[in-house]
Amino acid sequence: MHDTLAIARQFAALHPEASLPCPSCAASLKARNLDRHLAEVHQLGPQATLATSALRGVDGRAVRVLVVPLLLWCLAVGVLGLLQTLYGLELGDASGVAAVVLLVAAGLPPLLASLNLLRAELVLGERQLELRYCWGLLRLQVALPVELEHGGWWGNRQAAGMHQHEHSVPEAVRFGGYLRLKNANSSLIVGSRKSAQLRQHWDGASTGPRQRRCDLALDVTSMVALQYYLAARGLLRPN
Repeated sequence: MHDTLAIARQFAALHPEASLPCPSCAASLKARNLDRHLAEVHQLGPQATLATSALRGVDGRAVRVLVVPLLLWCLAVGVLGLLQTLYGLELGDASGVAAVVLLVAAGLPPLLASLNLLRAELVLGERQLELRYCWGLLRLQVALPVELEHGGWWGNRQAAGMHQHEHSVPEAVRFGGYLRLKNANSSLIVGSRKSAQLRQHWDGASTGPRQRRCDLALDVTSMVALQYYLAARGLLRPN
């Protein structure tokens, strides 16, 4: 269990002139004003805690796994179509119903993932982080220490005023920011739709290229909690 409030207060005491994110709302403030901000804005006194062992968000990794059954279904349909064409193979009504059922079974999970309806959690351990995704069935472990990289999380959307044009070209837009944690064996990309202003508050992360996918999308306060977790392990330092 990691107490984000306790970590934030420790850094505020050690670096009173630094700018730090509020662990409760992610607002940027002078470290010496942290306790007053917590008390006046959030009614969090000296004994208050924000303890967590895991951060939960949108599963961005599962779709790469869940699309495999759909691709296999498409391959099977293609093979059956080829057999029908070459050898006159006839399929009964039961086969058609089975094909539809399999299509739904194979297509629904990646559809849910693409609509950001699946959840995943990042377990904060003492020696590693573990992403539990795809309904908790799969694991991605990243041992500490890690190298940190941050940058923009980008995607495509229809250009304004071009919705009626069939061949309009999508424009690249910034969704938010990401933090990549990597070592020699594994890599994890955590994104947030609202920037947690890592560069404004911390040293220790290099600037990386644009990313178009994230393994886990967190809200901004959870991203701040991750930053304090990494700072407590010496991987981030106040500016």
